[in-house]
Amino acid sequence: MTNRPQAAAKKAFPVVVRHAVHDLTQPLQALRMLLGLPGVVAEDSRELPRKLDAALTEMEARLAQVQALARVLDGSTDVETPRLVSLADVLALARRGRPELWADPLIRVRNPDAVLNLPPRAAALCLNALVDNARRARPKSRIVVGPREGGRRLIVLDDGDGMNRATAARIARALAGGEASVLGVGLALAASLVAGWAGEWRVASTEGVGSIVGFSAANPA
Repeated sequence: MTNRPQAAAKKAFPVVVRHAVHDLTQPLQALRMLLGLPGVVAEDSRELPRKLDAALTEMEARLAQVQALARVLDGSTDVETPRLVSLADVLALARRGRPELWADPLIRVRNPDAVLNLPPRAAALCLNALVDNARRARPKSRIVVGPREGGRRLIVLDDGDGMNRATAARIARALAGGEASVLGVGLALAASLVAGWAGEWRVASTEGVGSIVGFSAANPA
């Protein structure tokens, strides 16, 4: 019998792959330009190292997300259950997975010593997906990561343009297992992981003010 994490991964995998193919198009095109392949004008060679690193980092991040979901799908990843863990421990795992993401000086962490009831490795993957999504959608916004509801929920807050009520509700439904096609590759992975430990999502946003997206364990200790 298929367990809950594998069932969630099976549902999300086709969507994640489609989004990954779409998301990889831009860095692949950037590589073509940098390398001056036939039919493409090469850019200024002085910018090559930086832009090459950026394109390769982007590709590695997207492929890692697909690989993570594939491991859940084929059962080769140990399924964690929520347990008491400090936010600092989750952040350490998140930084290890995406060091370039956490180098952003506009990201702030509140109350890193807070104790959360979450599966650490899966929570780190979800946290990276949320921060990555916030940064892509609002490149210049400030991002705050921290606990809510006495450590029951981990949230990512940004002070960007926000979303209207209908858009926020649609994303909330998609994260909870609805129309997954509205999610990017990272959020589709996060949705499958949270579903795997029977967690829940909270999405709140105000246009012109910012957004809050958070996830939790279903039955906190």
